[in-house]
Amino acid sequence: MGKKGRVVLFIISLLLIIGLGGYSGMRILEIQKQADAARAEYEATADTKATESVTADSAEEEPTATPTPTATPTPTPEPTPVVSNVISIRGDCFDEDGADKAIGYPAKLQQLLTDNGKDYVVQDNTLDMSGSLSQMAYAGVSDEDINAFIARNQSHQEVLGDLFTTTEQQVREDMNEIRPTRDDQDAIPVICMGFYGGWSYDNVELCEQQQKILDTYNQQDKFVIVGFYPDAAIDTAAYDQILRDTWGDHYLNMSEAIDEVAYSEAGHEQMAKALFDKLLMLGYVK
Repeated sequence: MGKKGRVVLFIISLLLIIGLGGYSGMRILEIQKQADAARAEYEATADTKATESVTADSAEEEPTATPTPTATPTPTPEPTPVVSNVISIRGDCFDEDGADKAIGYPAKLQQLLTDNGKDYVVQDNTLDMSGSLSQMAYAGVSDEDINAFIARNQSHQEVLGDLFTTTEQQVREDMNEIRPTRDDQDAIPVICMGFYGGWSYDNVELCEQQQKILDTYNQQDKFVIVGFYPDAAIDTAAYDQILRDTWGDHYLNMSEAIDEVAYSEAGHEQMAKALFDKLLMLGYVK
């Protein structure tokens, strides 16, 4: 081969080498692209599987229970205190037989309330010339309770004989005829009884009987208990002490509040004023 042939062969070889190199380079680039695409596909698939796995795990977990609100029991309402502008007076009227109730101490109290601009109504439920047994019957205390006190009276009589005196041994015979239909249960009670006996002149028994009448009212926190020394030889200091200990500020010793005769109109006026002042002091009358 001549020199010229070798040059041609060299050039052809060089071209082949260059061609192969270009082809190889292009091939490498193509392979690299395929690898990158495969890697991207793999990563996308892996991410999808991971997401699906997390979703599946979450679905398999027990759902978190929504806490049920604790039921709050409905509070029991406090009893509504009785509010009344009625004052019911029960017990002795301290009137002469057949006297006009318009000048009695309940009527005098009504006048005082009206004159002082107090919008209250006084009910006169007093009973003339009657002891505590009849007063209880008049207020509707049960026969069973009243008969128990009568038995105690009889027992005292048997033990003490002539040393024991009491005005009333039984309930008035006309009670069924005169006993009214009660309509004052919500009123503020004022109980003034015991002057005419019926309680064996036993101070504790008198308090028990006063409580029996008080129990016939719905009002148990607003009331007045009036004490009046009976027309008998009793220990007035002991009487006053027991009633004061039993009733506290609710107790009004009427014997110390007046200096006029209780049966007189002047005495009624003093009794009414003492009651008026007591009702104001206790805050029952505004």
